[in-house]
Amino acid sequence: MKTTIKLFLASLFFATSCTENNTETTISGDIQSSNISGVKMFIDATGDSLTQISVSEDWKNYSVTVSSEQSYIANMLVSYTINNETGNFKAGQKMQTYTPIYVSPESGNQKIDLIDNNGMLVFATDDKDNRLIITYAQYTYSNLMRNQPRLTDEDIIKHLSRFTEYADSLSSLTDNEEVKGFLALRSHFDRLGAISLINHRLRGSDKKAPETMKDGMLDVKSIVNSPAAKFFPREITSLVMKEIATGETLTERLANLKAEVKDDALVSQVEYQLIDKFVSSYNFSKGVDYGFAVLDSSAMNHPNYEEWKSHLQLRSSSVAGSPIPDVEIHDINGKPHSLAEYKGKYIYLDFWASWCGPCNREIPFLKELEKTLGNDNVVFVGISIDEDAEAWKEAMKRHGLSENQFLGNKRIAEMLSIQSIPRYLIYDKDGKLLNANAPRPSSGDEIRSILKNLK
Repeated sequence: MKTTIKLFLASLFFATSCTENNTETTISGDIQSSNISGVKMFIDATGDSLTQISVSEDWKNYSVTVSSEQSYIANMLVSYTINNETGNFKAGQKMQTYTPIYVSPESGNQKIDLIDNNGMLVFATDDKDNRLIITYAQYTYSNLMRNQPRLTDEDIIKHLSRFTEYADSLSSLTDNEEVKGFLALRSHFDRLGAISLINHRLRGSDKKAPETMKDGMLDVKSIVNSPAAKFFPREITSLVMKEIATGETLTERLANLKAEVKDDALVSQVEYQLIDKFVSSYNFSKGVDYGFAVLDSSAMNHPNYEEWKSHLQLRSSSVAGSPIPDVEIHDINGKPHSLAEYKGKYIYLDFWASWCGPCNREIPFLKELEKTLGNDNVVFVGISIDEDAEAWKEAMKRHGLSENQFLGNKRIAEMLSIQSIPRYLIYDKDGKLLNANAPRPSSGDEIRSILKNLK
C-alpha cells in the first residue's frame, strides 16, 4: 500500500488551466474514527512539495486553504496509527491513505470526510465530481493492482480492461469534461502501470504476458494533445520525451517535438528539458566545438542560453587535454589547496566519499598501489565529495589516510562530469587531463601497467 501511495503521489503533479479568476478554496472535513491517533495530513497543491494540513488536537477534523484560480489535481495524504486491533490491522500499526482532489475556480469550498472502514480511513464527499475521482482512486488501488503471474492470458486482458471500464462508468455520471478527461487519462496510465507490474512479476518465469495487452489503448498523440494532459505534466512530459521528441540528434528531437505537440507550454517545457539534458550529459566525444555548435543552433535565443553555455564550458574540463580545474580544495585542517600544486608530477586522482561502499572497498587496493608505485613521478591524490566534513575525517582515520587527501565540493565534481563514484582520473606533468576514466586500483595489472609506463 505504501509503495502504491508513493508512486501515485510521484505521478500526479500540479497542472494549470489559466483563467481570470483569483479565488481560494477551503478543503475541510471530519475524521470519523475513535480508534486512531497521530494523524498527520499533507496536500500537494503546487507540484513542488507536500504542505502539512492543520488537524485538530483530538484528530476529529481538518482544514486547508488552497488556490483555486486554476483547475488542477491536488493530492491529499493521510498518515495515522491504529490504537486497537481492528479488521486486518494490529494495534500500533502505522497506516497511510491518499486521494486526488479536483480543484477548479467553480468548485467552491469542499467538504471531504475521512471515515473508518475497519481500520482503513477512506475519503467521502457529497461533491459529485470529487466523489467520482475519489471512488476511482480507492477502487482501483485497493482492488485492481493485484496482478498474479498465475493469471491466464484471458484473465490478464480482463483485468486490464477494468481500468477503462470502471473509469468510463464513472464518467457517464458527470457532465464535467475536465473530470471525464482526467478519468480517461488516469485509467490509461494506471493500465500502463499494471502492464509494467505484470511484466515484472512474470520476469524469469516460463509464462509470457499476452502481446495484446495494449490493444484498444489511447495513442500517444491523442494523450499528449488532450485537454486533460494538463493534469499529468510529469507523465505527459515523460511520454513526449520517449515517444515523440525522438531522434539521433538534439536538432531532430526538437523538430519532432514542435511538429507533433500542439500545446505551446508543453513544447516549451520539453524543449527546456531536452536542451538541459544535452548540456548536462554531452560526453564531448565529437569535441568541444561540436557541443557549442549544437547549443548555439538550438538555444541561441532561449532565456537560459548563457546559463547553458557557462555550464557546457564548465563541463568541458572533463575533455582529454583540458587543464586541471582551478578550484579550491581543503585538507583535514581546513587549509586551502589547489591541484595545480602537483604540476610536474603525474596525478592519479581518486574521487570518493565516506558513505560510498565501493569507494571504501577500493581504498586498501589504493594504499597498496601507492605503496608500490608512488614516487617522485606519480602522486596519489584523493578528493572526497562528502558534505559532512566530520564523516570524511572519521573515514580517513578509519582507513589510515592522511597525505594528499582533500575535501572537495560539487563544483569540481561538476566540472569533471563526476556522476558516480568511485571515479579515477590521471593528469600529466603539465596538469593536462590524460585519462578521464582510469581503471580502479582493484583492476590490478591493468592500472599498474598504465602507471608504470608514465614517464
